[in-house]
Amino acid sequence: MKKLHLSITAGIAIIAIVLISLFFARGRKNVEEIPKSPFLEEAKAALEEGRLEEAKALYQGAMDQEEDVGRLKDIQNQIEEINTKIIFSSSFIDECSTEYTVRPKDVLSKIAKRFNTTVELIKRVNNLTSDTIRPKP
Repeated sequence: MKKLHLSITAGIAIIAIVLISLFFARGRKNVEEIPKSPFLEEAKAALEEGRLEEAKALYQGAMDQEEDVGRLKDIQNQIEEINTKIIFSSSFIDECSTEYTVRPKDVLSKIAKRFNTTVELIKRVNNLTSDTIRPKP
């Protein structure tokens, strides 16, 4: 009699687990089922072509339309990477930047001191691998 009782209890537990799983699965959408923003494909293409400002604007547009939290984090990460590329590109000049032309006898440490920055930052922004700089003729 106990074996029959245990079998029925186990069967009921399995059926309950299956029903609960189905109930929760029905409410969740698979990530692939959630439509992607039309901005994303354009943003990826712009990024691949090096159009950083345009890619950033497109990703920001995608963020405004996105509802999936996972995708929002991915988009935010892309925007952060683009911002880093823009800031540390040698062509980026804004109100906080200064363009400087290297002159004979200039050294990075003096330039850094003059503009209240660091040698490391100047090197990073200008893609320099050494402290040696030379003026262009």
